[in-house]
Amino acid sequence: MCVGALDVEYETQGRLDPAAAELFRGALTRARWIAESSTAERQTREMAHETWLREIFGVDPAASIGAYAGWSADEGARSAGDLIVRPVHLQLARDHIVLAPPSDATLDASEAEALLATVNDHLTGRDLAIDQLGVGRWRLRCETPLRLQSWSSALASGRNIFDYLPDGEDTWLWRRLHDEIQMLWHDHPVNLAREERGESPINGLWIEGRSTLLTAAGAPYSQVLAQTPVVAGLARAAGVSVREWTPATGTADRGHEKLASVLAQAQPVLVEFALWEQDTTAADWRGVTTGWSALAAALAPTLSQAPRTRQLELVLTGRERIVRLGWSPADGWKFWRRFDANRLLAGARQDD
Repeated sequence: MCVGALDVEYETQGRLDPAAAELFRGALTRARWIAESSTAERQTREMAHETWLREIFGVDPAASIGAYAGWSADEGARSAGDLIVRPVHLQLARDHIVLAPPSDATLDASEAEALLATVNDHLTGRDLAIDQLGVGRWRLRCETPLRLQSWSSALASGRNIFDYLPDGEDTWLWRRLHDEIQMLWHDHPVNLAREERGESPINGLWIEGRSTLLTAAGAPYSQVLAQTPVVAGLARAAGVSVREWTPATGTADRGHEKLASVLAQAQPVLVEFALWEQDTTAADWRGVTTGWSALAAALAPTLSQAPRTRQLELVLTGRERIVRLGWSPADGWKFWRRFDANRLLAGARQDD
């Protein structure tokens, strides 16, 4: 699963990323078109890859994919009305407010405890309380469940939040509570210290939605290699073995070993590549400048090691689009097949 592969700058300009073109001229030149779908007409409140994950893992329609980020089996019993919320940084722009990416709202345990304690002290005597399930994963409990519909934070990230605020019959109650929390945190010692260090203040809560227990029968995988907390949490909730991993960025990187080992297995495995949303200029990416370059560095060296009978499916996603491609080592003899990667831009189907 290649999250965000269809939303990079080159595609918006009508040109394919050169690294993508090179990958399909080389290691994936025999790739075949399987299917394409769009979530635009479904009026979903989530990204296309979240819709795909929902279908694959059999997630309840009332649950939110983002609510599984950081999910663990020891969270204990919960009410059907519990909501998963996440502390966030809301960036004030000229005439609107933007939801910052999760990397801008990283907390340590002591910061999370201090911010949460202030809120719960303020809520004393009400039928509301917030529990800490993890440093960045909190649970809002209400005696009377809030009647709200939330939007995916992945969909809203980097955008004007007023287009993605929760709606429903209890919208007014949530907005009043959120305003109170913002006031409590405005000059909180945690945020004053963060600003002194040049870090973004935590000045809001984002409702991710509800999460429910899943069943392994809903996920046709024996193992998941997960880059993000959402996919790792989904796998744990479904009882599927999960390994967190970072794709290899060089030939000496041990990440190749993990990928080669799962490709050698007979059982189906889900591998997540969340490369297009990373800060690829950071030092830990060792000079990789695009998500497609990172995918090629991680994937291409291992394809030659895949068993001849192995079937590989690439799920490329964008904001509202999903393209599925197939590849197998056994297709190597089909010398007439040349995948035209430029058709990914227009969404035109390719015949074998």
